[in-house]
Order: sequence, then C-alpha cells, then structure tokens
Amino acid sequence: MPNKPARYGLKIWVACNARSSYAWQMQMYLGKPDKRGPPEKNLACRVVMDPTQRLGSGQTVTCDNFFTSRQLAVRLFRE
Repeated sequence: MPNKPARYGLKIWVACNARSSYAWQMQMYLGKPDKRGPPEKNLACRVVMDPTQRLGSGQTVTCDNFFTSRQLAVRLFRE
C-alpha cells in the first residue's frame, strides 16, 4: 500500500469472551521465524487452536473468514 503510514506494525491475536470482552488469551505475531524460509502452513488453524486449548468443553468458538477452514472445524469438533 503506497499511502500506508508505517511499514511495520503489530499483530495481536486475542481470544476473548463475546459478552464481557474479557481477554482470555493473547498471542503476538512476530512474523516468520526464518525470513528466507517458506511461509508457515496452517497459520489460521494454529492461531485459533493455541489460545483456545485451555477452554473447557462445550464452549463456542467464533472467528472471522480469515480463520475459517475445514481442518479447523474438524479439530474444534474433535477437541
């Protein structure tokens, strides 16, 4: 984006309660570990599964279309 004010920014993934907006878990995205390596596979699935793994069963997980995948739906259903 040519008119973007800054080249760098922060990306923070947050799992929060939809009713109270309480932040349950946060994870800062620091970029790829190896800048010359291939892009990370299944990033969206990992971003959803990491902060929600300590939630109890019977919880509803809602996310936007960036995180939606068949693999994620199957993992959430099983776990």
